[in-house]
Amino acid sequence: MSSCAGISGHSLRTTPVDDPAAISGNYTLFVIGGTHGEDVKNIAVIDLEGDSLTFQPYVSEYDYYKQENLEAQEALKEAVHAVSWYHAFWRIQISGIVDDEGKIIGYEIRPLYSLLQYGIPDILITNYIVRDNTVFIYLNFKPSLDERIERDKRHSDD
Repeated sequence: MSSCAGISGHSLRTTPVDDPAAISGNYTLFVIGGTHGEDVKNIAVIDLEGDSLTFQPYVSEYDYYKQENLEAQEALKEAVHAVSWYHAFWRIQISGIVDDEGKIIGYEIRPLYSLLQYGIPDILITNYIVRDNTVFIYLNFKPSLDERIERDKRHSDD
């Protein structure tokens, strides 16, 4: 997979979360992207603290921020706020990130957008690649949207 060419390892899967209110524990929040008004390559991940795996965004240190030791519901509230700012935001989607033993080790909070903006609500591809107790977070646009999003950014700069 070209988007993950920098790190070898194995992929983790995600699973839908039906009841975000049931999420508990302490988490580290990662907010990736959203660094300027047209940066829709934006997602939040909360990493369960105290387990053997740690998350690391595979982006420049300037393209994300992190907050440690947040209670679950506070982390979720911050994550939702961080991904819901864009004018075409529709709603969030929360998924559990599942380790090799089937245990949820963190959560992905992704924005879904209006169909009128991009033609599909979910414009991102995320990959979680494990190597040496680190889960690298890869974030890309779906291939069919790369050109359209770049065109939209150019028009907004005019």
